[in-house]
Amino acid sequence: MSLHPAHLSNDLRALDLKRIGMFWLLACLISWGGSYLAGVLMPAGSWAARMIDTSIPVSLGPLLAGLLVFRRVRQVSWAGAQPLRAWLMTALLPLGWLIAASMGHAATADSLTRHLLFTLSVLVYCAGEEWGWRGFLYEALLPLPVITRALVGGLLWFGWHFVFYKDLLDLNFALTFLGMILIGAYGLNAAVARTRSIAVAVCLHALTKTSLPTPYSWVVIGAIIVLLITWPANQTATMVRTEATLPEHH
Repeated sequence: MSLHPAHLSNDLRALDLKRIGMFWLLACLISWGGSYLAGVLMPAGSWAARMIDTSIPVSLGPLLAGLLVFRRVRQVSWAGAQPLRAWLMTALLPLGWLIAASMGHAATADSLTRHLLFTLSVLVYCAGEEWGWRGFLYEALLPLPVITRALVGGLLWFGWHFVFYKDLLDLNFALTFLGMILIGAYGLNAAVARTRSIAVAVCLHALTKTSLPTPYSWVVIGAIIVLLITWPANQTATMVRTEATLPEHH
């Protein structure tokens, strides 16, 4: 895990830098097109803008770029080695809204529909984004030490946001967002390394984009934490052994 220049140089030589660069460029170009498409198809004031996360087309960038450049992911999958846990974790956010509604919160048909559709659309958005950064790119960066992997992946992830997130033109906000991205990259990488599941990263990411009324939010967050910390330890060991082998070249 050393960041000594000689070690870092050896690690970088083990990367397929051409494919990683192509992935990042394609992700930016496709997401730029997706942001334009979202503005045309789902303008402010439209039904879609009121009911769902309209940035879904943006999330196609990392997903399609990964499919075009790397074609497939070998080390992780949607549900990992514990499908029941992964699907349960994914269901917790929409399930939380259903329970909240049944207990008298957001009980009108219109508000419940809006919250459920928005939550489901956030999960769809995060699925596209996480397949790219915690699926294809994560695997491409496996030769790097854990900290370096999070740093390099986080910087590429941060740079991609400039294509569509205009708030980053404000320097103070950009620096704050960069810190959040780097912490998020490390945490999401760790979750994927432990669970081998993209669904887990999707759920954790979605928690930052949607919210539940209290006390249901704390129940959902607590359930997610319990599912993560009780994930079978042998899955971690398996992932560590897998990471010791460099990804095959295409």
